[in-house]
Amino acid sequence: MACKERRGAVIRLPGFARALVIASMTPIALTAGCAGKVFYLPSLIQSGDYGTRSEARSWAGVEPPLRLLWQHKVDSYPLGEALFAGPLLLQLTTSPKLHAFDRYNGGRLGRQGVSEGVCAPPRLVGSSGALLILAEAGEGKPILRAMNRQTRKTEWTFVGAVCAPVAARNDTVIVPLETGGLVALAAADGSELWRAETVAGLVAGPTLSGDTVFAGDLKGNLAAVSLLDGSEIWSAQMGASVRSQPLVDGGRVFASTGSGVTQAFDVQTGEALWQRPLGALLTPGLALADSVLIVGSSDRVLYALDVEQGGIVWQFETRGAIRGAPAATAETVYTGSCDGFVYAVNVKTGELKWKFRLDGPVTQSVTLDQRAMSVTTDAGTVYLFGKG
Repeated sequence: MACKERRGAVIRLPGFARALVIASMTPIALTAGCAGKVFYLPSLIQSGDYGTRSEARSWAGVEPPLRLLWQHKVDSYPLGEALFAGPLLLQLTTSPKLHAFDRYNGGRLGRQGVSEGVCAPPRLVGSSGALLILAEAGEGKPILRAMNRQTRKTEWTFVGAVCAPVAARNDTVIVPLETGGLVALAAADGSELWRAETVAGLVAGPTLSGDTVFAGDLKGNLAAVSLLDGSEIWSAQMGASVRSQPLVDGGRVFASTGSGVTQAFDVQTGEALWQRPLGALLTPGLALADSVLIVGSSDRVLYALDVEQGGIVWQFETRGAIRGAPAATAETVYTGSCDGFVYAVNVKTGELKWKFRLDGPVTQSVTLDQRAMSVTTDAGTVYLFGKG
């Protein structure tokens, strides 16, 4: 069922006191007028894998009931989910612009125009998140652009990337290729480190877990390759195009197909462990908590699958298609729906714990960390929830 937009009045709520003391912050100057604009962000982000769903983790995140801390309109339809970046919350839109907000008090810090044709959610890369990585459709061939957050200058470009999220860790960027396969680039200068072939092109982003990269292609091949040199470790066949970004949990890797089947494989050997047909278009990202795998569906249902056998543990039904990936803490699954609500569901039982009416349908993924949850509607409103 297609999402029908619901628009309503937008109210900006008062900000709240910062939960953390942030010291040594670099000054922030963002676009606010017409000329002489500067756009750079504080370098307070810890080294790591920014904004990607790689290894599944159950952790003590923010739990419902939540309070709406602030909300803001952006200028157009969101492109991907919001991104937590240290003291900032970033949202890319199809206008195309990158909007920046102070995540603690809701202050609108500004917006930065980016190149036309941006076609995938951004990623922050480098030891301090110094580079903003953007995929662009380009003229003739898609490109990947690495922009310095402080100078706004393009550090390097790579021709041939596909319009799908990249995976990144510190000094390495893993890029899905338009022609099929993966390429590893050095974050510093975009130089090629290795290249791995796949049978067909990729529509979902790759996943990094330890020293292994996992990716699925349009022919249904799920492959594990070495992060060190791109050599193939194993390859398995899923029977239909791989729609979701793989999710790794201990000894298993999970992925879903365009035909509505979720499958589990042994992370070391690629041996098929189980498969569960769900019969609808599944979300491009999965979540895991308390030994259940969570997947949303266009049939309006949030499914919890047993990680050992793939059986359905519980189902939670909304009134609209679930398009964006869910996110989970150790106790709660959060998901947005085309019905204009964001939901919090008990991981163990599938019972509703909390919900909130938004100003429009949600087709992007929920963003979650230990102190807050964010969701952006198709009506162009960014919401941040927390305990206050």
